[in-house]
Amino acid sequence: EWNAQGVFKGGTKEPERREDQYSRKILSDCLENWSVAEQKDLRGYLQNLQTSILWVAGNKDQKYVSIAEEMAALNPNIKAVIIPGSSHRVLFDQPQHLAALIK
Repeated sequence: EWNAQGVFKGGTKEPERREDQYSRKILSDCLENWSVAEQKDLRGYLQNLQTSILWVAGNKDQKYVSIAEEMAALNPNIKAVIIPGSSHRVLFDQPQHLAALIK
């Protein structure tokens, strides 16, 4: 069900992990506490931030492409880079492209 969400559509499936490689409790806590629904809207803060930000989104993830482009238009210190051939999980879809950006 998690992987069926629109932001993951057309991307590489997250690598399978055996259950002994993680804690179900910690995973549950992370998904609940770090979900977008639990996060404050920091657009006002980011709009005025003077620090350089590299904002990366996969081109198949229209929700986050839209947010990246919106923020880059509001603050010249934010550079939005849209990675072709990638959905929400840029790290799994285009690892070399992402690594080159970070370097």
